[in-house]
Order: sequence, then structure tokens, then C-alpha cells
Amino acid sequence: MAQLIGDFVFARNRDPDHANFEFAHFLTGTHNEDDSNPNYVDHINLIKVRMPKLSATEKTTIDYSALDRNSHSKIQIVRKIPHEGEVFKCRQNPLGSEIASILTSGVVNVYSAESGNKLGGLVGLAEDSFCLDWNRTKSGLVVSAAGSTVCIWDIAHHLT
Repeated sequence: MAQLIGDFVFARNRDPDHANFEFAHFLTGTHNEDDSNPNYVDHINLIKVRMPKLSATEKTTIDYSALDRNSHSKIQIVRKIPHEGEVFKCRQNPLGSEIASILTSGVVNVYSAESGNKLGGLVGLAEDSFCLDWNRTKSGLVVSAAGSTVCIWDIAHHLT
């Protein structure tokens, strides 16, 4: 099962094949509700969505018939990043290319969005949380909270 657990993460990119369309990128995460398959691996997914190009004030109906059905699909998984257990929440650094996600143990893992490689973990929370975000003015600062504990980490100094 996949659910949208992250925000719109990248600036929109123009579709070079169709002037009236552009690409938006999102993060999704999976969580295994069926423990009967021990080989199942949860993932963080980087998703690319083809969307009509609109101004901020324009309203329209999306007409996907203008796209060649045999070309790219409207929704495409660009990268699947293996994740240790269920993905509760993940966010991309708006000032960088890192992705942070929370494990059920409360550890926050940090990955490279470009390569999918795990860069390390951030410890300090004793339990899982749905609260996770990046600082939008200083790159590399991650904040999360669980119960009465709030953690702020600088990934340049706190990755384990």
C-alpha cells in the first residue's frame, strides 16, 4: 500500500515534448499491512507526474488526451529507495537533495534523493512520530518531535 506522506518536493519542470504540460515531483511511502510476506520491502518512492501547465489564477479541466498514449505515463516512479520498515513520514530538504524519514523506532534516516543511498541516521526520539520537517532557511537542519521530546539535528554533525 502506498500513501502520500510527503509534499510536493521539487520545482516543476517543463515537459520538452508537450509545451502545455510540465512535470511535478512528489514523495510517497509504502507500509506493509500484511506481515505474512517476510520478503516485502517498504520503499520511499520519488514520483513524477505529468500535469497541464497552468498559471496561478487559471482554472481548467485536465485533458490528457493530448498526450501520446504510448509515450510516458502520466504518473511514473522515478526512484524506489528501500526503507527499513514502514514509512511514517518523509520530507525532502527544500534547500538540498536529502530525504529524511522516520522509522518505527523513532530513528530518522537520511537518504540522497539523487542516488537513493542512505547517508546515515539521527537518534534522539524514543518512539515513532508523524512530525518531521526541514528548516526552509538553513540547509541541513531537520526537526522532529514525539511525546514531549523535540529534536533538532544538523545533518552535517549528527548523522550516525
